Amino acid sequence: MKKNSILKTLLKKTVLLMMVITSSLSAKDIHVSKTGNDANPGTASQPYKTISKASAVAQAGDVIIIGEGTYEEVIRPARSGVAGRPITYVAKDGEKVIISAMQALSGWQKESGVIYKVKVNWDLGQENFVMNGSTAMDLARWPNNVDGKPFTLNSLRNDGGSGSNVVNGAYLTSSKIPNINWKGGSVFFYGDKPGSGWIAWKAFINSSTSGRVNFTLDKNPNWIRTFHAPADKGDFYLEGVKGALDYQNEWWFNSNTKELFVQMPGGTAPVDGKVQMRRREIAIDLNGRSYIEIKNLAVFGGSILLKTNSNNNKLYGVSSFYGNHTQGVFRGFNAGKPSVEVNGTNNIVEKCEIAFSAATGVRLGGKFNKLTNNYIHDFNYLGSYDAPLVARGGTDNKITGNTIFNGGRDGINFNGNRCEIAYNDVYKSNLIADDCATFYTVGGPQNTEIHHNWFHDSASRGSKRKAAGIYLDNDAEAFSVHHNVVWNVEWTGVQINWNGKDIDIFNNTLVKTEGGAMGAWHKEGTAFSNVKVWNNIADVETVDDPSTQEDEGTFERDADKQNNVITKSGFLNYNGNKFNLTAGSPAVNAGRQISGITNGYVGSAPDAGAYEYGGENWVPGIDWNPALGPTGQGCYGLPGENCSDANTAPAISFATPANGGQLNPGSSVAVEANATDADGSVAYVELFINNTLVRRENLAPYQWGQANQNDPLLQNLTTGTYELKAVAYDNDGDSNQATITITVGNPLPSVDTIAFVNAPTTIAPATSYTFSLDYEASADRELVVEFWSSTSWIAQQNEIVAAGSGTKSITVTLPNAPQPGTGYVYKAHIRPLNSSWQNALNRDQVNNVTVQQPYGDKVSFKNAPLAITQASSYTFDIDYEASTNREIIVEFWSATNWIAQENVTVSAGKGIQSVTVTLPSLPNPGSGYVYKTHIRPLNTTWRDWLDRDQVTGVAINALNTQIIPDGAYLIASPVNDQRLLSRTLENHSARMVNPGNFDDQKWEFTHLSDDVYTIQNKGTGRYLEVPYGACNDGSNVATWTNAVDAHKQWKVVQNGNGIYGIKPKHCLGRGLDRAAGKSNAYVQIWGYSTTNTNQKWKIIAANTSSKNNVTREVADIDAEGFIVSPNPVKEVLNLHNIKENTSVKILDITGKLILSQNLNQKDQNTQIDVSQLMNGIYFISVGNLSPIKFMKE
Repeated sequence: MKKNSILKTLLKKTVLLMMVITSSLSAKDIHVSKTGNDANPGTASQPYKTISKASAVAQAGDVIIIGEGTYEEVIRPARSGVAGRPITYVAKDGEKVIISAMQALSGWQKESGVIYKVKVNWDLGQENFVMNGSTAMDLARWPNNVDGKPFTLNSLRNDGGSGSNVVNGAYLTSSKIPNINWKGGSVFFYGDKPGSGWIAWKAFINSSTSGRVNFTLDKNPNWIRTFHAPADKGDFYLEGVKGALDYQNEWWFNSNTKELFVQMPGGTAPVDGKVQMRRREIAIDLNGRSYIEIKNLAVFGGSILLKTNSNNNKLYGVSSFYGNHTQGVFRGFNAGKPSVEVNGTNNIVEKCEIAFSAATGVRLGGKFNKLTNNYIHDFNYLGSYDAPLVARGGTDNKITGNTIFNGGRDGINFNGNRCEIAYNDVYKSNLIADDCATFYTVGGPQNTEIHHNWFHDSASRGSKRKAAGIYLDNDAEAFSVHHNVVWNVEWTGVQINWNGKDIDIFNNTLVKTEGGAMGAWHKEGTAFSNVKVWNNIADVETVDDPSTQEDEGTFERDADKQNNVITKSGFLNYNGNKFNLTAGSPAVNAGRQISGITNGYVGSAPDAGAYEYGGENWVPGIDWNPALGPTGQGCYGLPGENCSDANTAPAISFATPANGGQLNPGSSVAVEANATDADGSVAYVELFINNTLVRRENLAPYQWGQANQNDPLLQNLTTGTYELKAVAYDNDGDSNQATITITVGNPLPSVDTIAFVNAPTTIAPATSYTFSLDYEASADRELVVEFWSSTSWIAQQNEIVAAGSGTKSITVTLPNAPQPGTGYVYKAHIRPLNSSWQNALNRDQVNNVTVQQPYGDKVSFKNAPLAITQASSYTFDIDYEASTNREIIVEFWSATNWIAQENVTVSAGKGIQSVTVTLPSLPNPGSGYVYKTHIRPLNTTWRDWLDRDQVTGVAINALNTQIIPDGAYLIASPVNDQRLLSRTLENHSARMVNPGNFDDQKWEFTHLSDDVYTIQNKGTGRYLEVPYGACNDGSNVATWTNAVDAHKQWKVVQNGNGIYGIKPKHCLGRGLDRAAGKSNAYVQIWGYSTTNTNQKWKIIAANTSSKNNVTREVADIDAEGFIVSPNPVKEVLNLHNIKENTSVKILDITGKLILSQNLNQKDQNTQIDVSQLMNGIYFISVGNLSPIKFMKE
């Protein structure tokens, strides 16, 4: 039976393998042509006519080759490919393919005057969109868009309107509004009162009267309305009614009759086939499809969706124009209408151009997706939380090498986790809204790395002047921001607001920032936590502007600031925005080492700023010419492209060096090129040496390798022939190149020389040694290296070298390893071939060489004390031996936990190293403490230790008679472990609660004298007291704002092993008492008794460094008996005391509804699974109660 089962399994696997092989062999090319026929077999000679037909028959591994032309259909694969065998859609080589969602219109009739109309049989609602040739037409509006530019608004200021709390019956007034019927149209409004202006909105108009339009302003989150209310004034325009159709390139659509009305420039009739209207919303639909590749084609007027269950797909070489236009009336802060939407897993968007639309360019979510080498621009005419790139909700995504510009709000709007944003060139944000940035994010933790980007040239449209470079908004957490360059922004280079936490700002260059290199809004009650600002460059010292709510400054005031530099000098070209460093820059070697950030630095220390002198001269953004499009074949003739004029390529030639020039080895070459453009301007010139890019020069003179420039590829050239190629690009994207060659080689030396190179004077016993020797030989010569004792020859090695110069390695083998000792000698000479030592032409020798056993790697404590007194630091002597540069670590431990450590670096050798370990606070008196030390290689961890030692059983004696050292403690019951707290919720009365990691359960003990303390609540900052100095049994205990009186001070007495009594100083006959010993009891004072269990307390040291320390504003009990726990929560949130017929809702920090659920339970525990939520702050509401904030971790 078992044998038959094995045979059956083998047979199944064989059949499956044959099916895979057969499928692979049957993969084929399927051809489509505008001149084809769907009845054809789809071959090259008999192609199909439609892509839909090809999609219907394509199987995994097939390639659909599409011939030139415009296809008015949707690419929708009938099935998915498989791993290793995708279904591919690709334009035929050398041909241009357009997938259009637009339809050309004909049959125009005159309506009246200069207005014309045509009948259509579809209606896309807000997604209707009309083009007149290459011009995107405006929905009929007032005031008119006289300059035709989407970002300039052409708006007016209103003179009044409804207030921030008005939803139904909202209105806007202006005496200039034309007296026409605006019902059915919409209003655009950008409110810019102080403290607002970060979003614009639209609303449909319900009715209108003279000088007034009425609408419903139901927005979520409500801050869209409350901070941007019409009553507070702003910019507005009206659109979308026939009466406003009075200007060239405007349109209006009658959804009842399905008629399109237009007005052409000059009042002429529309040309048949020139005006196009959007027919379909989608051009490429990969929802529910995997392993599909779309390559080298254009998309016009329709979106590309990889949104739902779409994995392992790829867009490559795709041009998308006007992919998802929308009128933009919506309730939230984002239109949800991207031109390209990517979710799913392992999708790639590469080398694409994505341009032009009212909302978002690319919406990137999902997991392990890549957006790389793309040209993304001109999005968000709405001024909403749309952007050229909206990357929200993704995990482990990579955004690299893109060029992104022209956004109505942000350039990149980001919220994700474990993502990488690197080598992007992002500029020109804030074109409509303000208080935003080229890169914007909020909240966290996001565990995201932002590095090697340019963020620049951003200024707001209005007067608020809040265009930042990198904006880490409210409560941003867990970001690594390094090696970025920010310049020409009108606000701060890096802006951090509220509770910035776990943020590294390392090695950035922040210059030409009008608001200062860095800034922050320290809202009352917020503070930074673990924000490091190291190794950065600013160009000016900035002081705070007292007229703003934010703190502007050079480097943020509340951060940990180290090794930052302020300088305008030492840049390659400060005025030309070339911020590479020169040799004399104050930033060179001014930084500190940062693991994973400054690795591979050049010189004695890392440099400050984004560029390391002598390191990589990185340039971000795309690596292709956008004027030629992603395919390199030029434009498709679509709106937004500039293809109409013939262009003359630029002229390029070398000024220096001369073609065929000769240089000596080790020389550096200085290069200068001349570049001109007869019909435009030179955009930039790139220099290559042997086809390796040296650097791009954007401004004349076009020079490389000059004394003030850092071009290592042109320095210390070795022998050989080098090709120098200069490529000039003009403003139209055309290029031209010039090439010369130079030769590097030595003339034959006229003398013969030899010298040891860095020969060691201390060596270990061995049977062979290798030496490096510099030599010059006027002809073929023999090099001889000898090893001697102080008196006798031991061994030698002879090597022949050709005429010339160089460095030669020679190994001398000894008959036996030399004995340890001193006085050994190395000797070398150069001589003619076939001669002896007497014919030496030149000699060198190294005397006083020591042979000794090599050092090992050892470490041990020397005379470490077993009894010490409480102190904040301790110094230890470490006896060590190091074979090379090593790191010694000394750690201070309690009996169970690490407390502190100090790391020092030692050189090769042996000795005694003193190491001082600083503790975070005084250790508690007691026994069982431990000292530990180990020695390890540099830049490694404790796991790589080479030797270690420890001293156990260390006792710490009290520093004084103080019974409790000063510090933060938990005051707990030894009976049920409930803890003492005080908070606003109980009017600051003291009571017992279950343990939780909250600051209102932590108390700061400060010793006054004779074991009398003030006891301050860390959550509220108030002091434990007996109100009004009462001394009666049952008197309430609460907290007050100061501790200057005796009834606000407490004496601590011992009452058992680790147990204490706590007495009010004004009434020492009383003790702190848990009333009747009940759970959740309020705390009072009663006559003190050492046997009263209710008066026994544990005073436990509190750990205040945890990321979960929060106040009771994020606690687990709220009013009306509703309880949630645990808080913070990881997987399951417990709800207690739920009322009947109650609805529960969970919202994120933006107000977006995440979960809604009806509950029909009373006094029962109910659980909600929140494991799928991203880490961060959320709100839970029950019925009509105010929401409670909780933390998901």
